[in-house]
Amino acid sequence: EELGVRYILEGSIQDSGDRMRITVQLIDAITGKYIWVERYDREAKNVFAIQDEITKKIMTTLQVNLTEGEHARMWAEETPNLEAYLKALEAYGYLIRGKNTLARKTARESLALDPINIRCPYRTMASSYISDIWLGSSKSPKESLESAEKLAQKALAMDDSESSTHAVMCSIYMMKKEYEKAIAEGKRAVALNPNSAEANFALAEALRYSGRPEEAITLYEKAIRLNPIPPV
Repeated sequence: EELGVRYILEGSIQDSGDRMRITVQLIDAITGKYIWVERYDREAKNVFAIQDEITKKIMTTLQVNLTEGEHARMWAEETPNLEAYLKALEAYGYLIRGKNTLARKTARESLALDPINIRCPYRTMASSYISDIWLGSSKSPKESLESAEKLAQKALAMDDSESSTHAVMCSIYMMKKEYEKAIAEGKRAVALNPNSAEANFALAEALRYSGRPEEAITLYEKAIRLNPIPPV
């Protein structure tokens, strides 16, 4: 209460020779109620590998329950490398706080740790260049937009089925005033993940800038309903 903490994560470990049981529970500090409880039974062969696995599972679950779940869940599936995953989350954290240079630097560090599997740092970097333009911190908006498109296309080349990447492409085409392409990408993003606030917001922006405000308002309202307290 003194620290203003809303949630408490508790854990315990039971060890019986070659087996270990790890129990983790998330508690609402205000009500005292359990929000989430999980139990993991593992062979105690490689404690460090188990530690990484459980840390990643807990972080992913807490992200799903507390913050931008769709990103955390998706990114956890992209890489088996815990450090690359943590760097990807860190980069996204910088992005949503408008620290775009740090976001790109950390995203590159994530890619260096896993250059084959992980894709989300490309989207983060693409979004950071878009953010630079919106915030007026880009020395050359044209070059920033070109960089954003190249990075987003790289992510799409790795996997064309991710809603978030199409939402980024929607924003890029919108800023290039290629509205039909922007709307097509936005619709693709929503089709891939109808419950994504990000996708619905991106399509709403494209519709608004293309002169279709009534359709945009409906999607803005849906985005707000899906994520009433977004990070940005």
